Amino acid sequence: MFDGHGDDAYRYGGMVKHNFSSNIFQGFDHSELCSHLGKCAAAISNYPSPEPTETEAIIAHRHDVADDAVMLTAGATDAIYLLAQHTACRHSIILSPTFSEYEDACSAFNHSITFATSIDDLHHSVGDTVWICNPNNPTGKILAAEDILKAVDTHKDALWIIDASYAEYSSADAITFAQAATRQNLLLIKSMTKTFAVPGLRIGYIVGNPAKLAALRKLRRPWAVGGLEREAVKWLSEHQYMYRVDATALNGEIRRIAAAFRRLGIETLDSATNFMLCRLPGERTAGNLKEWLVKKHGILIRDASNFQTLSPQHFRVAAQTPDQNDLLINSLEEWLRG
Repeated sequence: MFDGHGDDAYRYGGMVKHNFSSNIFQGFDHSELCSHLGKCAAAISNYPSPEPTETEAIIAHRHDVADDAVMLTAGATDAIYLLAQHTACRHSIILSPTFSEYEDACSAFNHSITFATSIDDLHHSVGDTVWICNPNNPTGKILAAEDILKAVDTHKDALWIIDASYAEYSSADAITFAQAATRQNLLLIKSMTKTFAVPGLRIGYIVGNPAKLAALRKLRRPWAVGGLEREAVKWLSEHQYMYRVDATALNGEIRRIAAAFRRLGIETLDSATNFMLCRLPGERTAGNLKEWLVKKHGILIRDASNFQTLSPQHFRVAAQTPDQNDLLINSLEEWLRG
């Protein structure tokens, strides 16, 4: 899905000024982090240790689980591909529509794939792998943590992979590290990339039972996570108070945008997080809207037409600052009237 990933600002040569395409909040100030990494620049001159065990311990201690219950990866996407490799040639069930990398990763490792539309529609067999994005991208829907855990504990013969990369962008209860670490059939994907809004730094991790992660570690490439990323983990863990996501405020903004869009005739799906799925009226396409917004206003949205079951009219936006959100609303109105 390399060409279909939403945040493709790199295509536009600096034209993008307001990025609604990524589900990440763009309003954090990274100046202190950048200054710190500048002081650590000598790290690029040497190999780090092949396995980032010290960095994993930092994350584990922050969440009060055993050091070996956390496995660092080069972003959440790296975690997805490692998990697909670990379960190669098996049957995977993917709750859809959702992030396309689950399907791509499973296809790369010869899985047979079935798509389901609800957790009640998950008809699995022994040894199957179930993929759930929660909160879900692109819909913004959230399954209650207790409902997922009930399914996990009821169907112990399946491996449940829960991608909780956007959990910090919702006020809903999320599956805890301890709940993942104490179950044999549950693996939790997390992303510092999204929590701290640093997508240029590839920092993800898997939380799970240490014995399960031991098998996964055999598949991780040596030096998969670089020295600067490891320094970033240390610094961000010590300064997480500077990166608190106001999920309530962002969800309030996405509801405000949704109300404005509906007045313009744009369908919106109710969301419990900072982003939402939308559908244009008529035959005009999200791809055309995306190109017009970039060129006219420096606004980037996510053309969502390449998600399973979605149409050329579907797009996704993530709430940013109120002023930026107003610009988005006014620009959409201008395009629709034009």
